[in-house]
Amino acid sequence: MYNLTGQTLNSRADAVADNASNVNDGAQVSVPYTTIQPVIYQSDRLSVQKLGKDITKGESVEQTSLAASPNDTLEFVIRIRSLYSSTLYNVTAVDALPYGLSYVNRTTSVNGTLTSDSIAGSGLNVGSLSPNQEIVIRFNALVSSADYFSNGTASVTNTIRISADNTSAVTAQLSISIANGKVAGVSIAKVAGVATGTAGSLAVSLLLSGIVTSLYMGYTKTGVFKKRDAWAAIRNNLADNGKFNFANR
Repeated sequence: MYNLTGQTLNSRADAVADNASNVNDGAQVSVPYTTIQPVIYQSDRLSVQKLGKDITKGESVEQTSLAASPNDTLEFVIRIRSLYSSTLYNVTAVDALPYGLSYVNRTTSVNGTLTSDSIAGSGLNVGSLSPNQEIVIRFNALVSSADYFSNGTASVTNTIRISADNTSAVTAQLSISIANGKVAGVSIAKVAGVATGTAGSLAVSLLLSGIVTSLYMGYTKTGVFKKRDAWAAIRNNLADNGKFNFANR
């Protein structure tokens, strides 16, 4: 188990585009690629945008940061655009996932076409980019189970790095917060199927447990239920004037 509470763990992601000179590597420019207007990281020849969605939570809109829970499946989206007037060659992307996330095999696609799993390893070479051409890379990652994290919220940063021949590499980041709630070493999310980490969840779980226990005791006639049955029998007999009334005999 890693104690990630309050820590920020960074991962490297390399992407390589080949061709050029002095540039402001990793400069941040606000460029509205999509309706959410995310931050774009760019040099003079490449721009990179890193977004994500929590598939398990049913998110459909690409986010600039993610709030996840243990065991969630996340989809990462990397948009790479050429800003150069000539073709860029050997464009390569590398994404080293941070602690607590693991790559899901056979999920990487380039412009909707499945490709190799190398993006989370040695790097994914996507070929060349024509002037102003954009490609979109997608892949999934799995958040580790609740037992992996300490109780609380862990903050991690996922970084993609893009490079190409003779061009400075550009990196883009996506922050991820992972909320984990446990009671006595057991994830609240696993108890009675209720949501993670809320006081209401625990109350519902305890209530359900109490109901089940009461039904079982009633069925087996044990403990308090036996005493109540005995007193009920005595009261019924005392109320029956035809029994134990020796004064009338």
